[in-house]
Amino acid sequence: GNKPSGIKPNNGNGADYEKYSFTQTLSDVEMRIPLPEKNVKGKMIDVFIGPKSLKVTWKGRPGVPAIVDGE
Repeated sequence: GNKPSGIKPNNGNGADYEKYSFTQTLSDVEMRIPLPEKNVKGKMIDVFIGPKSLKVTWKGRPGVPAIVDGE
């Protein structure tokens, strides 16, 4: 499947990774991404969710590493 080998599912039938975690049911997927700063508003970040990718970046901060960027 698409799961990396060696990762045990968490209590929500998902997985816990270094920069994010997710849980899932047959009808929903919930992702949790801890942000490195406090008091972050939605308008301060860009989120792209693709069929096999996830990218979370800071808006208006070129050169600052992405918060999450991967498959």
